[in-house]
Amino acid sequence: VETPADGATVSGSFDAKGTANSPEANVPWRILDAGGKKVLDGYFTAEGWMDKLYPYAGKVDVSKLAAGSYTFEVSIDDPSGGEGKAPQKVAHAITVQ
Repeated sequence: VETPADGATVSGSFDAKGTANSPEANVPWRILDAGGKKVLDGYFTAEGWMDKLYPYAGKVDVSKLAAGSYTFEVSIDDPSGGEGKAPQKVAHAITVQ
């Protein structure tokens, strides 16, 4: 995850970008509240997959979230339904205003 930076303050919506190598270029993201409960989720689409890290980018709308502390998490998709190894995740703390 390149943006948002860990500890960033966001409002309304924010641009997210980074690099990933995820099956079929699906890059799942989610936002967790302070208790670890998922409050938003979605997918970005990377520019490719299989042989290297590819860029992804997208907009995340947080306008319906209450102000507070959250975790923005991006992971590698798990098409095995949990039967393979656990997907890698990158998490950044964000504050929603």
